[in-house]
Amino acid sequence: MPTRRPRDASALTAPPHRIGLRRRMRDLRRLRLSHLAFALLGVGSAWAAPPLSAAEASWADALAPRHLDVLPCGHLDAASEARVAEADGLLPWVNLRAAACVSTSPAKAAAEARLRWTRDPHLAGLASLVLDALPRLPSTEARQLADSLRAGPHASWAVAKLDARVTPAGHPP
Repeated sequence: MPTRRPRDASALTAPPHRIGLRRRMRDLRRLRLSHLAFALLGVGSAWAAPPLSAAEASWADALAPRHLDVLPCGHLDAASEARVAEADGLLPWVNLRAAACVSTSPAKAAAEARLRWTRDPHLAGLASLVLDALPRLPSTEARQLADSLRAGPHASWAVAKLDARVTPAGHPP
């Protein structure tokens, strides 16, 4: 059995051409394995929202200031507001403010977006926002969303929250 040579500190500071081929290959294998692990865990997955239009981007810029007194809801149609809520690369509070506008909007596109959020495993934060908005929605839609949360990919955490919010009549608030 061959003995391992002790690693000296000069190997850490040596220029790349002096580091052995085996070591470079080992580092490359580790790098590939880490990328594979991230892909399998869903970190940095291929899911991405489509890019925003110019009007949606300008509305997202209006939501960007850190402190807003009033949310500028209703400047865009509900479908565009939902696209901003699902967009990547924005400040976190911009997505949440856009989702807050969509969560209580009476528009049909907003209702479709809320239902999509409860069914998409990548949008757990938006599904949580829908769960919090259930008391402010019409009862038929609230029941549909609650059923979707119970049966969907967010059931592991949504069921406990829904059961805690059930009214005495047995319907979600």
